[in-house]
Amino acid sequence: FGGFAVIAARRGWRQGWAGAEIRIDERGLSDSRLVDPLIAWGDMAAICCRGYYGQRFIDIRPNDPAVYVQRLDAVSRRLARLNQALGFGPYSLALAGLDASEDEVIAAIARFKPAALPLVVLD
Repeated sequence: FGGFAVIAARRGWRQGWAGAEIRIDERGLSDSRLVDPLIAWGDMAAICCRGYYGQRFIDIRPNDPAVYVQRLDAVSRRLARLNQALGFGPYSLALAGLDASEDEVIAAIARFKPAALPLVVLD
């Protein structure tokens, strides 16, 4: 728990104690919690909405996971590697706590993503 508290405090300080902001638009997916917040559509190999122990996630699979992980800060790199060890891509967006529903997030991704980019929704 202590490690996650440190991570949350560090992210809160970096964001000026404002809540996280997720944006999905024609450029890609932006997450204000990331050091390099934009994950461009062209950098993604696949997107999967899936569950893990009752939590729903948007799992982003980059074209080159090693390059993506190297862009992260040290703590985020460790978390990305843990995600990969659990069978996820290096970046997973938890849907809990967002102002939008899972259906709204999936609809926004489907609206803006390139047609060739796979979007898989698992129950």
